[in-house]
Amino acid sequence: MARPSNTEERRAQIVTGLRRVLARQGYAGATVLDIARAARLAPGLVHYHFEDKRAVLLALVEELAATLRARLEHLDGGASTARARLHAFVDAALALGPGADADLVACWVGISAEAVRDPEVREVLARATLPLVAELRDRITHALVEAGAPRRRARADAASLGAVLWSAMQGAFVVASTAPEVIPPGAMAPALCALVDRLLVPADKEAA
Repeated sequence: MARPSNTEERRAQIVTGLRRVLARQGYAGATVLDIARAARLAPGLVHYHFEDKRAVLLALVEELAATLRARLEHLDGGASTARARLHAFVDAALALGPGADADLVACWVGISAEAVRDPEVREVLARATLPLVAELRDRITHALVEAGAPRRRARADAASLGAVLWSAMQGAFVVASTAPEVIPPGAMAPALCALVDRLLVPADKEAA
């Protein structure tokens, strides 16, 4: 495997620096100097590799989405059914254990907050998010069909169920970052997987 170029390494260091700063103090309070210190680089290198702080943020959004996809791919290795693959999606986003990263959650919440006021960040966040939501809906469709639902109905139901599950996961991120005492450690992923199983029950009953 080819060794990353110096430019790639420096950019990765800078993005990691913003990730650390954002997790501690949010995006609005972050400065290029803060990012450089967290990356252990001179501030001039941040300006050399990125136009501004926002450009670093956009690169971070893409990295966070890629990290979630990588964790999902790893968890998929143990999934032998459509329902298990749907559980794997929930676990990739919420479960503790190998690959879990509290800083990642805090960063995602901070970026989502920034997207509310910044159209450019919102566009990039949507570009990273929509494929994940599409993947979630596809997994719901297959799980519903596996449970006995007609494919056409499964596709229709997956649109609304996907929105519910994605919103629940995003809400869990916010609560975990702002009021962590509300959610017992390790409780959210099993609870949401149990909800997933309940949502699949009607199809099971119709197939009986």
